[in-house]
Amino acid sequence: MTTNPDRLSDTFANIARKLQADFDISRGIEHRGSKGTAREGAIKDFLSDFVPRVAAVTGNAELISTDGQVSGQCDLLVVDASTPPLWSSDSVQTVPIESCHAWIEVKSDLTVKELTTAWDAAVKIKQMPRRAYVPGVAGALFGPQDPFGVVKELHREMRPQCHVFAYSGTSLGRLQEALVELAAGVGPGLGLDSVAVLDRGFLNRIDLQNGSPSVDAIAVAECEPGQVLLFLNTLLHARLSRVEMYPRLDFNQYVTDLLERFEGTARPIRRVGP
Repeated sequence: MTTNPDRLSDTFANIARKLQADFDISRGIEHRGSKGTAREGAIKDFLSDFVPRVAAVTGNAELISTDGQVSGQCDLLVVDASTPPLWSSDSVQTVPIESCHAWIEVKSDLTVKELTTAWDAAVKIKQMPRRAYVPGVAGALFGPQDPFGVVKELHREMRPQCHVFAYSGTSLGRLQEALVELAAGVGPGLGLDSVAVLDRGFLNRIDLQNGSPSVDAIAVAECEPGQVLLFLNTLLHARLSRVEMYPRLDFNQYVTDLLERFEGTARPIRRVGP
């Protein structure tokens, strides 16, 4: 009889085969933008089926912070399902940084140069200020003084996870060397959290048990495509399993200036009659 772990492995192996088949079909698309959209759409569909319902997966988006910083275009974002974007059109969505749980860059054939570019983008995203929150459970329990550092640690933990997903790429050894060098130049937790190469394996700097960043090493695992997807899914679930502890977005902080101007021009209503 097939055991549950075997069944799970078979499920992800089948999904990986479908992703690879869709990727091969997309090679026939001539338009570069359409080709990229098709490849991003395939992994978006996979993630949408497997992330918890507290989250949603969106593409063609940008992140914004209350001080006006804007990320570059994001291939895929895992965002809070209960919070709408600040702006949405047919071509792009603008998402507050506080609502973003994970950022994912999608590549066809990952090179060290592309990895470096993605790393720099991930550093920028993790450094974007996240201030627009309604006080959450931890804040209510420990107050503004936060004597045990719980709220501070929670805020650090809430930085978006940053991942690269590639259908193929250069050797895992070369990618690992590049990640070690890049990680040495930034503070703990900044940069990419994992690199998933579908036909090669997986690199990560997160503890798979609790989702916390590992600052000591870049782990690498050569594995089957289905296991690559399972690893990525596990990292996302480690983050999303704790979102109930996180404070929610305070939308008003994004429109404070507008609200102040509105209040400054308000006029009283003088009712006539009884």
